[in-house]
Amino acid sequence: MTLTFTTTTTHEFCKALKPYFSDLNMLPYNYHQPDMSVWWLSPSSAKPAYRFPKFAVLPPEADSPDSLFSGIYIEKGVDEIYAKSVGIAKTHTLDKDWAWHGLLADMATGDKLKRSIAQVRNATGSNPELRLYIPLQGFHC
Repeated sequence: MTLTFTTTTTHEFCKALKPYFSDLNMLPYNYHQPDMSVWWLSPSSAKPAYRFPKFAVLPPEADSPDSLFSGIYIEKGVDEIYAKSVGIAKTHTLDKDWAWHGLLADMATGDKLKRSIAQVRNATGSNPELRLYIPLQGFHC
């Protein structure tokens, strides 16, 4: 089944996806600029929801200004010792309950990742991308 949406903002796109993920909670990254903020569909209404795997809608990037990006969003928290030394909130600290650990385990063999990519390709007719974002300007709370 191919889904087609005619939305122009991340908020609209997330609202259009919500009926397909009725058990997930809509959460914006930036409440002050909701239309082009990153939006998540999260299994938890907890804020922040860093520890949970989320379906994400991201704003356009410079190389494709007319496209919104959607996908699975998994975050890696910071080390507890580092967090304490620089005063980062405990909610940002990676612990055993974070989805990050499951992602690493799944990537150890690549089997689940290959199956997931094949399922997305078969369902949509397009090749999914695997993106890794690393903040270059430091960590801000």
